[in-house]
Amino acid sequence: MRDARSSLSADLPSFTSPKSREDIYASPEYQDLFTPKIQSGDAAPDFVLLRLDAAHRTTGQTVQLSTHFGQQPVALIFGSYT
Repeated sequence: MRDARSSLSADLPSFTSPKSREDIYASPEYQDLFTPKIQSGDAAPDFVLLRLDAAHRTTGQTVQLSTHFGQQPVALIFGSYT
């Protein structure tokens, strides 16, 4: 019996990457992922998110981080609640 992952990969076309894993790990683009872009105490980058209702549907409204600057603390929680 195959699990869902092996079933999915069986349906995907196979390909060979032109780069080896070592090439990818050594690339400047990959190394840049580990370089902090902000420091502790820096202002958070501004962003806009869709507002959700209690059933997790979009309301058509947005929330922008910068609108709360200087007014109140903002807690961002990312994750799955399933």
